[in-house]
Amino acid sequence: MLLRLHDEVIRLGLLVEDLHVLSLAEAGRLALDCKPLDLSARLEQIVDDVKMEAEENELELCFFVIKQPVTVMADARRITQVFINLLTNAIRYTPAGGKISVVMEDKVKDQNTVYTCVSVKDTGIGIPAEELDHLFDRFYRVEKARSRHTGGTGLGLSIAHHFVRAHGGFIRVVSEHDHGTTFTVYLPLGNDT
Repeated sequence: MLLRLHDEVIRLGLLVEDLHVLSLAEAGRLALDCKPLDLSARLEQIVDDVKMEAEENELELCFFVIKQPVTVMADARRITQVFINLLTNAIRYTPAGGKISVVMEDKVKDQNTVYTCVSVKDTGIGIPAEELDHLFDRFYRVEKARSRHTGGTGLGLSIAHHFVRAHGGFIRVVSEHDHGTTFTVYLPLGNDT
């Protein structure tokens, strides 16, 4: 019984930390330790870190890497959390036999700014169109299939959204119920690219 209580205390502690960080990000007061980061190399490590979980869930995980360094000014810890959140969701909501792809594009122009784009695409259960506007809200979960028993706290996408915004970027999502989801993260390129 003490072990279960200990686990719950740890879980609650992590929830409180997530809420604190999210509150700072929403208020525009999140401190970032931005340095030049080779996003291509970081993504390769992140994909490698979640590969075992994907394999345990009988999912194919593919990473289409850009071989040369792609530099963004970023807080490596915060950006890592963004992609861990997106990949964890993709793994959680893609049935066995499905596929998750991480695709990186360099030098994508959007409204006179040049970005590096990273898409996390899955063949999972998808998200109904009427739910898309609320995806990045605190504690929001899509339908009953994404309950606390099968999912998280409903903070992961909100945190990812605010972390990316704090870096001067944005996230777009395209999804069709029962046909998969694609989250695309746009991050401004570093000055030396």
